[in-house]
Amino acid sequence: KKIKRNIRKRFLADKKVLPYSINLSDIREMAYNHCVLQGELAKIKPISEIEVSTFGKPEDLFEIKGKKYTMSFLTYYVRLCYAQKYLNLKGNETIVELGSGSGHQVEILKKVFPDLTRLCFDLPYTLYLCNEYLCRAVGNENMIQPAEAIKMKNISDIKKGKVHMFGNWQFPLLTNFKFDVFWNAASFGEMEPDIVRNY
Repeated sequence: KKIKRNIRKRFLADKKVLPYSINLSDIREMAYNHCVLQGELAKIKPISEIEVSTFGKPEDLFEIKGKKYTMSFLTYYVRLCYAQKYLNLKGNETIVELGSGSGHQVEILKKVFPDLTRLCFDLPYTLYLCNEYLCRAVGNENMIQPAEAIKMKNISDIKKGKVHMFGNWQFPLLTNFKFDVFWNAASFGEMEPDIVRNY
């Protein structure tokens, strides 16, 4: 524990780290430059044109070329770059996401492709936190609140270009609904096989 604490202190103090004499700011810059290259390969809006929301005062916040980032934000950007190689999103699609979590992937997608329509499904408490974060990250005007979405009996009249927040129990609304992409990054790995098959 003492060794780990000392290593952490060295990084946080931005001191040189063996064996390559790199410091924390070097690592952040490398991660940023990796995103620049991945964005070029994926042919999407460059990382230099977007930045992370500072709502919640992220601990890992840093600035490059006048924009704010966290390592988590850069990681979600790289995920999108990887997916884009296969999805070839144009920016006007409808994406359904099961397990939107804290909303960080939604934030990236919305900032890179502002006209995407997003239908987010999750557990009630997660949905609330996700909605609170996204209202600040992408703006209230881009959000359809859970209180409104929960009243929907069908989703044929969803609002294009908006982020809609649904409870996971509303998943059957998708039965006859045509959408372009189903997105699930991690939550299937947290579920029992029968529950996954149900979705």
